Parts: sequence; structure tokens; C-alpha cells
Amino acid sequence: MTPSTRKFLFGSALVVSAGLCTGLVAYYSGALPGRAPRTEFSYIPADVSAVAFADVRDIMDSEFSQRVRDAVPTGAEKSRLLAETGIDVERDIDTVLAGISGDGPGGPLVVMRGRFDVSRIEALAVQHGARQEQYGGRSMLVGLSAQAAPQAPAEGYVPSLAFLDDGLLAIGDAGALRKAIDVAASGQDLATNPDMMRFVAGVQGSGNAWLVGRADQVARQPQVPEQFRSQIEAINWVAISADIDRDVRGMIRAEARDEESGQQLRTMVAGALAAARMFGEQDARLAAILGAVQASGAGRNVELSFTVSPTVLDLIKTAAHPPTPALPEPVVP
Repeated sequence: MTPSTRKFLFGSALVVSAGLCTGLVAYYSGALPGRAPRTEFSYIPADVSAVAFADVRDIMDSEFSQRVRDAVPTGAEKSRLLAETGIDVERDIDTVLAGISGDGPGGPLVVMRGRFDVSRIEALAVQHGARQEQYGGRSMLVGLSAQAAPQAPAEGYVPSLAFLDDGLLAIGDAGALRKAIDVAASGQDLATNPDMMRFVAGVQGSGNAWLVGRADQVARQPQVPEQFRSQIEAINWVAISADIDRDVRGMIRAEARDEESGQQLRTMVAGALAAARMFGEQDARLAAILGAVQASGAGRNVELSFTVSPTVLDLIKTAAHPPTPALPEPVVP
């Protein structure tokens, strides 16, 4: 399975459980409410292939987030965002809602709610080469520094920023931002996609981070090996949610195209878990993680529930930063 496939179908579990603790995944990895206001949804087009949410404020204030910072020191992306736009993730952003399209170079459309110093953002963006323009009654900064792009810029990608409303800011490709403004004006937003909203309704309120996506978009990517394409094509939808507090409790749900595919998927998942647990018996960290994963489901559905406890994170922290062995005492002649 290619890195991009793993990222969409399985790596998203780590995105919502750990990466979103930095509050930056939805912007820089192009990955992330339980309580999303209607205004954010009104800018997400109905034809997106995935949508993700993170209650950044709730996550950043959690005990688990503090442990993640200690275990996995980060900050380069956060510092870069602050330097180039004046946006401080830890202080300025409350929630992030991202719409991700499966086709084309546009990348994710990220809508952030929080407290933004408009004058400072404009001054820094212009300093880094952006130009100001008006579109649909909104102010935009077009052509941000390439270093501020959510991903390596593809041909035609123009990283930009738009002030949608008081306390509401969007980042993405210039074309995607203009489309978002048009979508809000026309009313043809995410709420008009009943299939997507069926899964969004299922994860809203289940935690402070979630992702819903169409798996068939992954199968269409040319880099997906043929031997995995048929397995992915058997899945219609993937929904992931996590509640990040003292620990992380999450759920991954896949809906297959029919009951036969659902049964095959459950069998495959059960076999993979059994094999992983067998090989993980010699590693306390892996055994602790896999021991908290439970598989279930019926009909077209398969579900994986998982828990990442403070104890597991401490095991990971110890492995990442083993204690320095004490030097032997010098021998006195």
C-alpha cells in the first residue's frame, strides 16, 4: 500500500489522535466539530471528497496534548505560520474545518475560527509577496509565500488567504477560496450533500476531532497499486472520530459497498489484528496499543475502536527519549 493510501485510510487515525494536538495538521498536512457552527459548513462545497474538523482549543487544553508535546517536540510549522501570517495556533485558533477534494491540485480548503489581527496578517502576507484583492465582498491575500502552502505547490496552485467573516479565516488555493465564497452565496454547500452529511451527523458530538471521506477517491489515484485497488474500491465511506482529553478514545468506521464486501473486510481486519498482536508480543509499547484496539461491525460496516492511554504515551516517550546511562565512577588509583 502506498504512503498516500495509508495516510487516507489508516494514518488518519493518528492525525485525529495526535497530529491535531498541534492544531496544525489540517493546514500543513492537508489533514481536521463535535460542535461546528453552521457558518463554517456554508463555505465547504458539496462535492468535496472528505471533510475534517478539530476543536483546537479543547484539544490544546487537554492533558493528552501536554503529554504529546513532551513526547514529540514540534514547532517548526507552527513557528513558520506565525512568522508568515502572524497567526499563533495555540492562542488565536479555536476550531478548524477542512474540505478536501480528491481530484485536481487544489489541496485542502481550511476554515479557521478564532481571533485574528487582520492588519498584522495583511502586512506580513504582503511582505512575503502576497497581493490584496476583493472577491464577492471578501478581502483576499493572493500568492502567499510557497513556504506557507499546505503541501508542495502543484502547477497552478496559488496559496492564499481570505477573511470570510469576523473571526473566520480561510487558507487554501486562490481558486478554492473563490469557489468557497461562491458556494456560501449560492447555498450549494456541504449541507446539500445527504450522503456526506449522513456520516458527518454520525461523528458530530462523538469527540473533538473527526474526519469523513469517500474511499473511492483513493482508489482512483494512479499511484495506488492494482493489488490494493480492488480492496479499496470495496469501501464506499470512511469515518474517523476521536475524543482527546486525558487519553484518546477513537473510532474508525468503514462502510463497504455491499454486505459480502463488508464480511470480507471484517475478516481481513480481524486477521490483520491477530497477526499484529502476535508479532507485537515482544514489544510492550506495540502490545499496549494493539490491546486497546477492538474490531466489530455487521452488514456493510466494520468498526475499529481504540484507546491511547497516558500509560501508552509514557511508553512511547521513554522509547523516543531513553534515559542517559550514568557514567561509571572514575577509578581512583
